[in-house]
Amino acid sequence: MKKILLIIPLLVVFACTNDNTDTSINKTDEPIELSVEIDTIPPPLDTLMFNKVALDCFYHLGYSTDGEFYYKSAIESVHSVILDVLQDHGIDGSDILFLIDKTGSMQNDIDSVRINLNSIINQIERLKNVRLGVAAYGDKNVDGQDWFTSSPISSDYMASREFINNLQVSDGGDYPESVYDGIGELIKQTSFRKDSKKMILVIGDAPSLEDSLSSYNRKTIIELCNKNGIKANLFPVLVTPFKAETFVEYSEQSDKIIEKIYPNPAKDVVKIALTSDGDYTITIMDLTGRVIVSEKSDRKEIEINIPNDTPNGNYVLRVLRNTDFQMNAEKIIISK
Repeated sequence: MKKILLIIPLLVVFACTNDNTDTSINKTDEPIELSVEIDTIPPPLDTLMFNKVALDCFYHLGYSTDGEFYYKSAIESVHSVILDVLQDHGIDGSDILFLIDKTGSMQNDIDSVRINLNSIINQIERLKNVRLGVAAYGDKNVDGQDWFTSSPISSDYMASREFINNLQVSDGGDYPESVYDGIGELIKQTSFRKDSKKMILVIGDAPSLEDSLSSYNRKTIIELCNKNGIKANLFPVLVTPFKAETFVEYSEQSDKIIEKIYPNPAKDVVKIALTSDGDYTITIMDLTGRVIVSEKSDRKEIEINIPNDTPNGNYVLRVLRNTDFQMNAEKIIISK
């Protein structure tokens, strides 16, 4: 057993081990030094802010299934990490599956995959006889029957393109998500080729639910991956926690889409004036990334009703142009 020093936000947790019985998390904004014991030393993460429970789960999932652990720093785009995984481990005759956390905190990373999808597909097309499939998971205890969605694995990548382009984020409830159950469901639904290399890229920012909230635990999902000689190579990609304010920063690099948002502060309705008609998705989210309302529109003038139970506070309104994934975002205040 080796010891590593991580600088992470203060967490009061029970470690995410095979016999974990509590996934509750209390978090403060002040980072402190924690001495964390793990089986092997991961990449140097001392300058990054990762949740310790998520780090523990993702790291051991990768190295217990003949895969490898990857992470995305705050300044990286997740698509560049995906390209690294494909370059490092993709071979001819692979069955490649993307499994993406689709809860609200992952919105900017899903957008990164969408915008750079051609680069990802091009990397895969450099290999011969590769099949691709995509799936997404949330929290099966909160998101209902839509907690898991997928496209079939195929050598025709159009279904995967359409799945990613149409992927919508869900609530996801509390911090942990159905990571283990998402892996289990994906393996159950996929008909792998007997002699293929099986690659599953799990992309998320939260650890797995445990105990009565999950059909699998870490031990059983690793056993499922490795059973009957079918070596499923998990490549977990842990991304840095998302804050909705980053959309405002990113939107400064985009074409101008929003002319005006009013009134601000808003009470029951917020109106948006755009530069032109088009195919848009308008989303209001709190600063943690939880979606309050999301609507589509093709009009230049848009009116969004704010749900009655929305708490007073600061929010981010994002307008995404679906034709080219250009995006503008602005902070708004809701005051009922």
